[in-house]
Amino acid sequence: MNDTPGESSGADKNRRILVIDDNRAIHTDFRKVLTVFNSQPSPVSEAEAVLFDEKTHAETRPTFCVDSAFQGQEGLALVQEAIKSKQPYAVAFVDIRMPPGWDGVETTQKLWEVDPDLQVVICTAYSDYSWDELMAKVGNSDRLLILKKPFDTVEVLQVANALTEKWRLCQEVRCQMESLEKTVSKRTQQLQTINNQLVSEIAEHRISKQRLQQALEDLKSAQEQVIQQERLRALGGMASGIAHDFNNSLVGILGLTELLLHRPDAMEDKAKARRYLEMINTTAKDAGKVVNRLREFYRFREHREAMEMVDLNCLIEEAISLTEPRWKTQAQTRNISITVHRDLQEIPMVAGNVAELREVLTNLIFNAVDAMPRGGIISIRTRCDGDRVMLEVSDTGHGMTEEIRRRCFEPFFTTKGAHGSGLGLSMVHGILQRHQATIDIKSEVDKGSTFSIHFAPQSTPPQTASPVQPAGTVQNLHVLVVDDEPIVREVITEYLTVDGHQVETADGGRDGLEKFQKNQFDLVFVDRAMPDMNGDQVAIAIKSANPVVPVVMLTGFGAMMEATGERPAAVDLVIGKPVTIDGLRAAVAEAVGSHAAEGVSGYVVH
Repeated sequence: MNDTPGESSGADKNRRILVIDDNRAIHTDFRKVLTVFNSQPSPVSEAEAVLFDEKTHAETRPTFCVDSAFQGQEGLALVQEAIKSKQPYAVAFVDIRMPPGWDGVETTQKLWEVDPDLQVVICTAYSDYSWDELMAKVGNSDRLLILKKPFDTVEVLQVANALTEKWRLCQEVRCQMESLEKTVSKRTQQLQTINNQLVSEIAEHRISKQRLQQALEDLKSAQEQVIQQERLRALGGMASGIAHDFNNSLVGILGLTELLLHRPDAMEDKAKARRYLEMINTTAKDAGKVVNRLREFYRFREHREAMEMVDLNCLIEEAISLTEPRWKTQAQTRNISITVHRDLQEIPMVAGNVAELREVLTNLIFNAVDAMPRGGIISIRTRCDGDRVMLEVSDTGHGMTEEIRRRCFEPFFTTKGAHGSGLGLSMVHGILQRHQATIDIKSEVDKGSTFSIHFAPQSTPPQTASPVQPAGTVQNLHVLVVDDEPIVREVITEYLTVDGHQVETADGGRDGLEKFQKNQFDLVFVDRAMPDMNGDQVAIAIKSANPVVPVVMLTGFGAMMEATGERPAAVDLVIGKPVTIDGLRAAVAEAVGSHAAEGVSGYVVH
């Protein structure tokens, strides 16, 4: 109910205040503070005027329109009515205790459901809720203040003034944003209209109707290419958080391991078992490289990135073997027959990245398999086309319409529904761009598709990566491995034990720190992301206890940290997961090298 007249207010100067309290005396106090208007000079003002020979000034204070409610439900009804009549309240003072109805917290939640812009002041003389409990119930909001009883007149006036002004400014900003958006939209339309007019006028004065039609078609085609290129570039920025097509690698790993597990006789054929293990190892390494370079798929190759000469025919044979569990074994379980035909002519070697080109072949083979749900033939051909090397991958599948053919390289475009990510062919396109190769598609519905890749001729020999010199084997170290993943601890322990190190493990940061304080260690490996105490904290604690012990951070974020140049202050070396035994051996040698040079005992380098 509204017992107090006040100055009228609109959205630009809203001084409407709602007091919700079960104590009528509190309502009277608020009105005395918020609605009193004194036009006469105060005695103090008159005394100052006489003393300093100045004119007296009437004491003025802003007045507010104050409405009262004695229970939360009643207050909610007033807020709903105010919204309906387009005269919303700017501020609500809400008591924390109002038996027998809602308390102040529940009332606040109900009010915000109706009017999210309402500024709320919770008034309390008790410690009913701690600040954390209050935030847990109503959220950490800038629309909420706490006012302790008994009230101070100046404090209440300041709160009322500040919050009503804040409400006004919020509404003003909202109106300005809406107006700005309308202005921008209108201006954009005007510019678009002007631009269209200019294009039309230039075309009319420069070319004939026939040439204009051709130019418009060329422009449309160029625009589509630009849009496609920008989408691919955008994917490069997004792909750092996307482990796309990782399952492609898992197909080879899972398929080959299942063959070994379900066909024990294969283990007796040592040559076959070794070939399977080598393919699993190669696929796992490629998967690691895929994760490390996901964010760089669609940028142009920099000169610093080394390429090597690749025997494309050998790489094709390897890709066919790696994908065999998918196109042969899995197909046969569904009574489907898929065969792979090869026509590999003598061709020169091409410059490229082996893992990336293997990824291209794997994706094209898997794409062909998906295009032949009833079986068929995959044909892979290589030949020389002038001074270029050509690679063709064909299938006898269902083919593509012209629209699908034009869009198949777009990121996230797929015809496989929930079973496809829409990223496989866009990855192929991005990799080939970095290799300065082109890819064309010929397809006909119900007859199949052919992907033709042309590798650019090599005018100069490509840069080759410098061979990595085998690191000296450091032995006889007492090493602490701190990681919350049991499999990681076990693998790293086995790696280190092979080189004659004594290894202790810890399943988390705190456990690792306790073991470090109880024993003498020569080297510490620590993971970064651990639940109880992260690797950065562990490294700092270890360096504080013994600054001469090298700390190596072994983390799945290694590639990202390397790309940004990040290395925690207390860490001597950062290496990424997964790590090979040679990679770990090199990290040990690098980490302890400086200490060995200083004559630290226990380091034996062979």
